Amino acid sequence: MKKLLFILLTCFSLNSFAQLADGIAPNFTVQDINGNSHTLYDYLDAGYYVVMDVSATWCPPCWNYHSGHHLKTIWENHGPAGEPGVLPSTTDDVVVLFVEGDNNTGMSQLNGTASSGTQGNWIEGIDYPIIDDASITSLYEVNAYPTIFTICQDRNVTNTGQVNGENYYNTIINLDCAELIDGRNLSAVNYIGLTASCGDFEIGAKFQNLGTETINEFTAKLYNGEEELASETYNGELGIYESVNVTFGTFNFEETTDIKIKIDENDNFNGDNEIMQQLVSEKTQQDAIVKVTTDNFGSQCSWKIKNETGSVIASGGPYADHSNTSTFVAQVQDDQQISIEQGGCYTFEVNDSQGNGMYFYDPTFFRILDMDGNTILNINGNEYSSDISKEFYNINPSEPTSISEFKNEFALHPNPANEMLNIEFDSQFNNENTTVTVSNMLGKDLIKINNIISNKATIDISSLTNGIYFVNTSSMGKITSQKFVVLK
Repeated sequence: MKKLLFILLTCFSLNSFAQLADGIAPNFTVQDINGNSHTLYDYLDAGYYVVMDVSATWCPPCWNYHSGHHLKTIWENHGPAGEPGVLPSTTDDVVVLFVEGDNNTGMSQLNGTASSGTQGNWIEGIDYPIIDDASITSLYEVNAYPTIFTICQDRNVTNTGQVNGENYYNTIINLDCAELIDGRNLSAVNYIGLTASCGDFEIGAKFQNLGTETINEFTAKLYNGEEELASETYNGELGIYESVNVTFGTFNFEETTDIKIKIDENDNFNGDNEIMQQLVSEKTQQDAIVKVTTDNFGSQCSWKIKNETGSVIASGGPYADHSNTSTFVAQVQDDQQISIEQGGCYTFEVNDSQGNGMYFYDPTFFRILDMDGNTILNINGNEYSSDISKEFYNINPSEPTSISEFKNEFALHPNPANEMLNIEFDSQFNNENTTVTVSNMLGKDLIKINNIISNKATIDISSLTNGIYFVNTSSMGKITSQKFVVLK
């Protein structure tokens, strides 16, 4: 049974990016369509930036960007000296890789000779490597085509998006890429774990060797203010640019807490030895109202609300019968305020003890409303005979966020959405070089697509959990925002 959205309680868990977040790029070795081998870390160790376009041959926005030859321009002017199509004046500091990332397409689609699944000839006029390997789609958690990554020599990857032509090189060289420090230098890269929860937080962090010495041991500590919560020691062999994840354990906080993760040692550069992270403990309770209108036979009608464990946390009925049994009478039976304290999924159960449903289905109903009178969940009299249950989730869309809402200049569909979300810009909207982000209720960006150049885009939201999210667009200094619901 699908969960029906219950807009009630601000107590939910937030996952990290579904798509590979900016962070350490995993290594790979693949062959291009000409049989040449390409190893990511070999290029990085040789001092190159790597630009990787993960596209699908059937994807119109991918084709538009590809046929605009924006990455061809980068290859010609900045690619490896001596490679086909690279100019003698090259800066010799960028490698471009094109990856056809759909496992269901092949060479006929790349050549443009297939009867379906292709927008044209993707190979013609292209000198940079073309790779037909869907393993990279999985390895880099790509959930939208095209996804264009730029990877620094320090292994850090950024989703840089569809930047036009020579502007892309300016984007590349302005990335915040770390430089190696002579000697020992361990860097605390990023926090790993939930940033908001109504339960436990499993806390970890990623550390990277950004020095010229191999690191065999280090100690990392977790603090709440000045209180040390945990200490973990790594023993191993962490080579240059290599990274490791350290887990401190599971913790519960009764209120929003600022934690610190710190390397408990001095090295040759101490400016990157700690991470600060705010953890939001969300246990805010909100009220709702259950309204019930029955037919003449109220004594047959009852309802319950159960939590995830099956415990009844609110109930109503049986109600009173009406003395008139020959003419329909709508009886307003309940106007009950309820409070729900737990997060997760709930079930609203309605029962008719005689198994014959409502005598008349309009305007008979069981209804839940928020405190502003908005209908959250409704069961009409014609929806059941003996009983019915509907599941709902406990997210409150009226909770204040850091995002300002402006006049809508784009459309979202479907809404609620499950796997994919389509965005279409208004014909009057200037969407040149538009950036689109998907953020949660706390304003944290979960998905980011840079430099949209089409008036339509599709976002893969399959790994977002049920809840309320925002699509935000930024173009020419103007921001627009719309809510949407993920409901699975």
